[in-house]
Amino acid sequence: IQRQDLNPIERAKAFNRLKDEFNLDNHVIAKKISKSVPYIINVLKLLTLPDAIKDGLLSGLISEGHGRALGGIGDTRLMIEAYKIIIREKASVRRAEEIARRMRQKIDEGLVPITTENIPQFLRSRMDSIGQDFQDSFEEKTTKVKITQTNVYTKVIFQFKGPLNQRFEQLQILYQEICKKPLTKIEPSAPDQ
Repeated sequence: IQRQDLNPIERAKAFNRLKDEFNLDNHVIAKKISKSVPYIINVLKLLTLPDAIKDGLLSGLISEGHGRALGGIGDTRLMIEAYKIIIREKASVRRAEEIARRMRQKIDEGLVPITTENIPQFLRSRMDSIGQDFQDSFEEKTTKVKITQTNVYTKVIFQFKGPLNQRFEQLQILYQEICKKPLTKIEPSAPDQ
């Protein structure tokens, strides 16, 4: 792992292999190779880069420092946009970090619409799985669950179908699970006279 001739992507793959095959966490890997935990985390981020940026890293167009800055953006489209700026300007690593900060700020301010490509595959799969688990947890198969992701929030919609009393029971179950307390019993009021 510490050979001089390992390129940054090979190093990242080696760290990832240590995590996957030997169940080592970042702290253990860092200790074994006398590096800091943030160093390990940053090297692993290189694996999340789009292929075009990995190619630029391997061909020497950008350095590992540029790659780490780009990996911190999180949005594939913005990573590519920042990569093009860095190449065009022949930007330093410090400038690349500044560009990455500016791109992250666009995301934080909700200026970048989130699309399914912007969400890593493992997160999309996990969100789909969570939605399905929610849906399966209801006895009534008429309940639908939809999870929507934006730059600013995650929205979960529960749609209950069926007779009113059945929908109310489903809502009570959801309330009790989320709030961890029983719903206060509501007594029907006497008709107005």
